[in-house]
Amino acid sequence: MTREEHQELVSVIRGVHEKLRLDYQTNGDGDQVWRDHCEDVETRSKYAASMLQLATTIWPYKDRIEWCHHAMREYFFGGGLERSLQRHYRKMSLQCPESILKQAREDLGLEEEKVRLLDVGSCYNPFSTYTDIDALAIDLTPATEDVIECDFLKLNITPRGADNLAGSLRTPLEALPESSFQAVVFCLVLEYLPSCTQRWCFCQSSTSVLETFSEHPDLLTTIPPASNIGTRCQSYTVDKVDESLADFAKLQTKSVYGSGIEAEDDSMAQLMYIPQDSRDYVALFTKNTVEERTSAEDISLKDWFLELPDLDDT
Repeated sequence: MTREEHQELVSVIRGVHEKLRLDYQTNGDGDQVWRDHCEDVETRSKYAASMLQLATTIWPYKDRIEWCHHAMREYFFGGGLERSLQRHYRKMSLQCPESILKQAREDLGLEEEKVRLLDVGSCYNPFSTYTDIDALAIDLTPATEDVIECDFLKLNITPRGADNLAGSLRTPLEALPESSFQAVVFCLVLEYLPSCTQRWCFCQSSTSVLETFSEHPDLLTTIPPASNIGTRCQSYTVDKVDESLADFAKLQTKSVYGSGIEAEDDSMAQLMYIPQDSRDYVALFTKNTVEERTSAEDISLKDWFLELPDLDDT
């Protein structure tokens, strides 16, 4: 692919992001901005096609997908879950009983060594190639047929037992049973959303569809460090939710225990700030220009994808 073709794809992606942020800065109604965007099928389709090309031909997708796979294997089958429980009990100056560790694995149904994964904002279902992952890929505008159309902001979470997962899979997907997955992956999708509140809603929904064990809700939300939110904003957010989640930007994969996850939603939402939120998109579009990424920014973006955390350095 030529540099010009690459830049054209990047311009499509940035153009959509910047238009969403412009509309949000102009009227402040994130819901209306999102509704208008959902109705613009042509723009969404062009965005999906461009993202598919970038993700599979330009970005080192194998590195970030393999990193996610390794993160899940390490957490569920490499002792990560047990270490998280032990840290949780140490904070209370207690020793984690062996019965709790055993019950956690039984409740999460990990005997088959196959992780049930919800891949949110996945235009092409990259995890489908792994035999030890049972992946459900959803996206607002799927680029391939094995991805289910779903507006995650509007997703209804149904009570556990009201409907099984297989019976709820329709396209467009409107509902999922709670506690249906063991892991959720966001890859760049949070940057797509123009408001902090919408990003926080994504995170809240992810906690609802994740399984729980015993009295402790467990959360494995993997956010690859390619995203500004993954490397910057999320480290602050999860620290507020639970201090045991410190250094999230380095490890990216942690357990979140129920206390505080639903408290002070407005305050928590504001922690989902990303640097792009501070830009004046009204002034930018008044000039009728969409700024191209500089060479330095290109290098920085490449580094985000290549500098993956070392999961063994915990």
